[in-house]
Amino acid sequence: MPTLLSGRYVRDIVYPPALSELLQAQGYTDYLSRLANKPKILALMMQMMEYGSFYEVFGQQDEGLKRDILLNYYDTVIFKDCIANNQVRDTKSFREVAHFLISNTANLYSYNSLARALSQHDSTVKEYIRVLEDCYVLTELKPYSYSLKEQLKAKKKSYIIDNGFLAQTAFRFSANYGTLFENLVFSELVKQGYELFFISSDFECDFIARKDGQLTAIQVCYQLTPQNRERERQGLLKLKLAVVRQLLITFDQSEPEVDGIETLPFWEVFG
Repeated sequence: MPTLLSGRYVRDIVYPPALSELLQAQGYTDYLSRLANKPKILALMMQMMEYGSFYEVFGQQDEGLKRDILLNYYDTVIFKDCIANNQVRDTKSFREVAHFLISNTANLYSYNSLARALSQHDSTVKEYIRVLEDCYVLTELKPYSYSLKEQLKAKKKSYIIDNGFLAQTAFRFSANYGTLFENLVFSELVKQGYELFFISSDFECDFIARKDGQLTAIQVCYQLTPQNRERERQGLLKLKLAVVRQLLITFDQSEPEVDGIETLPFWEVFG
């Protein structure tokens, strides 16, 4: 259909509902109602971390059924949208690349390192990632740089469009709330129309979010502790970019603004 309609359509991307839409559906329409129902909102956020926000999944109560629906969605996207529509011949290798990337969400990689880890050619890995992006399984982020050449040469990161695919298909020994929460922040930023980058040099900043020509620096931490607070702040303090806002987003912690850094809980930022 895209081939037949070439030049005759306008693309509009429809994502699974954002937190603000789910809160509206639950009747939490203003800040006071959300504050009064904070425990329910935190439970909703945990659901989003583990099962994403597809409407059919979100409406189910049985966790086993939720997982089955997500796995069926995933298999349909991988086999029909990715493999069949793009005429991928080596289906086993494609699934291995997809699973590896999902299991290593938010980790740095190069095409060469992926190729070595998966015993594939780097051009094959690069093409498989393009297919996964085109089918809205994941998004590949490049480091923020004024040089396009540097962006293309540097290591990348990938994030998953919906947390359900990450939580239910990734290889993990235990619940990695840090990665799940970081991916959830990514998905909310995408739904708000931000173009995303990251910084990884002598310090790290999780997201440089660009919209309407303005930059926002965002650090993500599931839970701030005395051991990690300074490290997380340094990722914002060492920035040498003209940003309109510096955010440290947590699951459910807020702190007074210090050195221009706002520390806010997820539901306040995206609700």
